[in-house]
Amino acid sequence: MIRARTLTWAAGVTVLAAQLWAAPAALAAPGDGAPAQGSGVMGLDEWRAQVTDTAGVPIEKYRALPLDHGTAIELDIEHSMKRSALVSILDLLWGIHYEIVTTVMWLLHTLLSFEWVGWFAAPMESFGAAVGQMVAQIHWIPLASMISGLAVALLFAARKRGAAWGELALSVTMVIVATNMALNPVAYVTGDNGVLTKAEEAAGQISVEIAGGADQLDSGASASEVMGQTLTADLTDMLMRGPSQAVAFGESLTGECDAVFTQTMSESDPMKVEEKTVMDPVKDCSESAASWSESISFTRIAPMVMINLGSLAFSAMAFVLGLVLIVAVLMALFYALYQGLAVLV
Repeated sequence: MIRARTLTWAAGVTVLAAQLWAAPAALAAPGDGAPAQGSGVMGLDEWRAQVTDTAGVPIEKYRALPLDHGTAIELDIEHSMKRSALVSILDLLWGIHYEIVTTVMWLLHTLLSFEWVGWFAAPMESFGAAVGQMVAQIHWIPLASMISGLAVALLFAARKRGAAWGELALSVTMVIVATNMALNPVAYVTGDNGVLTKAEEAAGQISVEIAGGADQLDSGASASEVMGQTLTADLTDMLMRGPSQAVAFGESLTGECDAVFTQTMSESDPMKVEEKTVMDPVKDCSESAASWSESISFTRIAPMVMINLGSLAFSAMAFVLGLVLIVAVLMALFYALYQGLAVLV
């Protein structure tokens, strides 16, 4: 047991050293065996510019809440100070919520796109290709096959037919594997038709079926595109659109008010809060929304606190899932290369 663990650790150290040695060359000029997934991960700002809710409102429009920040000249100083304090707290909490939620959603999108796999797969594939070339140059596989054939012949001569047939079957299997998958085993995980690609496609189709985008799949769209249009938009509704209405107007807008909210949010600059281009039209179509929006009661902070707690819970769950995914993929890549070397041995 101790010897097996020692060999495993030695193999791990060898693979890690080979990755560090091969990484610069592999990332600078990947060869023909480069992994199917690219390493060009989309930046956070670029991702934000492409995401919308189900109504088509860009997620960047939710950077600030449509709150009443007052006017330049006000006679009621006490009322103005209370409102400024309340709005400042809401703006701070909402800013934290926006940054956390959008960053975590971008992280999930990046992880599920598997573009980051190329950072690790490229040097490992380069190492696997180098080992394959070395094995071909020293003719290791024919030599090992000859030794195995001699061992099988000796077993037959000793009338140990069961052991001989077992050794023959094992030798043939190892030769087949060594001349195919073991030449560059990482490619079988990250290649065009590799395990990772197949798993991503299958998981994407299942997720699309659950999210209700099967019709788009039938029309020729890819699973990742459909997921971007359905799941990401639904998450934006749940984590941005609904909470922004709850905090700013005290309710989830429906009917005409919801349509007014969608139109004004799409057309306005969220950072120009003094213009009230969203708040005033929504107040005009709903008395309850107007009453909540004009209130200076600090009880309005309670929904925002609950929303922040929800975003923290969502972030914790996403980070755990992301960590599990990263560890699983890296372990698959390591053991693919490790098993390839073990087959040659």
